Amino acid sequence: MNERLLKFFDPNRSLPLFLLGTFEVTLIIQFVVDWSNEPGQWQGSHTVMVYGLIVTLFAIGVLWVQQRPKRVYLLEEQKPRKRRGLIILVSEHKAAAPDAITYHLGELTHCWLIATSASATVAAALEADFASTGIDIKQGTPYRVLHDDYASTYRLVSRILLEEAPTAQLGAADIIADITGGTKPMTSGMVMACMAAQCPMQYMVTEKDAQGRAKEGAVALPIRLATTFVPPKERDSNE
Repeated sequence: MNERLLKFFDPNRSLPLFLLGTFEVTLIIQFVVDWSNEPGQWQGSHTVMVYGLIVTLFAIGVLWVQQRPKRVYLLEEQKPRKRRGLIILVSEHKAAAPDAITYHLGELTHCWLIATSASATVAAALEADFASTGIDIKQGTPYRVLHDDYASTYRLVSRILLEEAPTAQLGAADIIADITGGTKPMTSGMVMACMAAQCPMQYMVTEKDAQGRAKEGAVALPIRLATTFVPPKERDSNE
């Protein structure tokens, strides 16, 4: 059953809505009984049922508006400029990764998907999703790391920034690393590698559900992480 409708049948979720739902179901049952006994006879209880149904539909509409995914709004100066290169830590769910790639489309030419053995299928799915864009997407065994070892992510990100990016004619300022996904050790390894190479980073901001995951249907936007510790005017020219 739909999560919103459950509130009309579960007192632990919302007692007022549960009482409203119970009242409406009772009236509907009474209507069926009355109409069966006296077909075509409209009674006062039937009018009450209609009004109750209108109130219930209104409550469902209010719940739908309140619970639908809300768009995150960021100031333009908080967003990173679009990059030609993007490094993403891949989780066991796609989460905000598709939005991270989509944001940079138009400029993006190279994308590295760093995954663990548990998130390898997600990385492969992301590659398939964006295959038609013409982006050079790197994923697979050479881009696997250990989920609980920050050093493996550090070494891989360093290799990408210091060896693979220059081969693709990309400097550190042409690439941005997205630290939204992955495990905490993976995030730590990426942050250390990026700070050492002065590579910009971003984090995807979106509405979360009770489990801390991006809500289905919610659109995520990247927020720029300032970690180079240089004067704002000089930093902005690079970011």
